[in-house]
Amino acid sequence: MRDDDTSDPVTKALLGESNYERLRATRFGMFKQPIHRKLRWQSLLLFGLALVLPLMAVFPSEVRATLPGGGSMAGAAPKVVVLGLVGGVVVLLGGLTLTAVGLLRVRLEPSMTEWQADTLLNVEEVASLLGIGTGGIGILLTLGFTAIGFGGTQAVGAYVRTMGTSPFTATGVEWLSVSSVATFAFVGSVALFVFSQFVRLELYLRVEDAVL
Repeated sequence: MRDDDTSDPVTKALLGESNYERLRATRFGMFKQPIHRKLRWQSLLLFGLALVLPLMAVFPSEVRATLPGGGSMAGAAPKVVVLGLVGGVVVLLGGLTLTAVGLLRVRLEPSMTEWQADTLLNVEEVASLLGIGTGGIGILLTLGFTAIGFGGTQAVGAYVRTMGTSPFTATGVEWLSVSSVATFAFVGSVALFVFSQFVRLELYLRVEDAVL
């Protein structure tokens, strides 16, 4: 089955020989998209996290001067980047798990049992919820907090008066910096995109044409 197949995918899944696709079509799931598509979403999330570096680099000068390290991106990371790092790690781990699920399916099809299919779908759903849901929220919040800096010191000051702390204060973790988090996110984004293409080829060229 190709991405541009115009036939009903649910009908093909129900009538096909794959226990995995039959269970996927009949069970509830928040993220029922193909694995390769979810990997692309996660790749996009990590790419969004990598944008924190260029975004902070174009902050108003008065805001850059307040960043740890005197505005240098090589300095200690502001607190907001810690949230992004946690979200990015969760997204990457979720993506690696989805990649493993996709490759296991290639290995087990077309003789995959219903129990094996159910187990893989459970793992896929958990990885999707964590990687896209939990990790994605962390990254989006990071970008949202970062955007406060574009409002200048007045916007940052208003946030501090409301929340009692600034998202741009230092964490005290010397090895952590905006540039290191952005580099991690960019490398992870590229890796997940490559994995998405590999899984797509493995599944759609070697498996689904044979079992659907």
